Amino acid sequence: ASAQSYTRLTNGTASTFVLSAGDPLPPSMLGPVENVFDSNTSTHWGWPLDTSGSFPGLVIAFSLPSPETVTKYRIVGVNLGYWFLYGGSSTGPSNQLHSGVSSNLGQEITITNTTAYLYYYLVLPNVPEPGYSITELEYYVPNTQAPPTASFSASPTTINQGASSTLTWSTTNATSVSFSPSIGSTALNGSKTISPSSTTTYTMTATGPGGTISKTATVTVNSAAGKGVTYVYDALGR
Repeated sequence: ASAQSYTRLTNGTASTFVLSAGDPLPPSMLGPVENVFDSNTSTHWGWPLDTSGSFPGLVIAFSLPSPETVTKYRIVGVNLGYWFLYGGSSTGPSNQLHSGVSSNLGQEITITNTTAYLYYYLVLPNVPEPGYSITELEYYVPNTQAPPTASFSASPTTINQGASSTLTWSTTNATSVSFSPSIGSTALNGSKTISPSSTTTYTMTATGPGGTISKTATVTVNSAAGKGVTYVYDALGR
């Protein structure tokens, strides 16, 4: 099957708010905590020491020019124990999409979401310890272009050493094709005569705006020794 491709959102605006201790969601938003840069190109959020010793939590609100269906996100940071991702509106979070833990940091996290939201909220219910920092926060939407398709075959699939086989392939919705091992062609559709010296599996990868798909074809090579000489004996073994 074709692998889904994604586009990272870069046209949103981020802001941070304190989450009041004990408040249910949607939270009361009490004003910005710290200066925030563009949410997807130079993010950096941190929590300064609280003189009262209280760390009530933090909300990072990401607003978009128009609703988008986010199905993947990524956080890079330190001293983050756990968090929640919500979809919502300007009035606050409304639907929990994912709960993350420290082992998810740095990973591209795929989530189940079929709703286009205007706002996405990353909610840290409490701050694990002073000095935590989020250095990257990325949101992704799936590409809607048609995925590439491909067919790839070898004929014949079994040859004797020194003989040839022909690889044939075709694609749709692809902009590039590559082969491993290389066969000296990158045409989107075509054929190539090859003479491998040993059994070889060829992998064709077709890539397009809608994703990537790979197909394989194996050419089995009988060794020269395997061809041998056939002897016929009579009843006396002569």
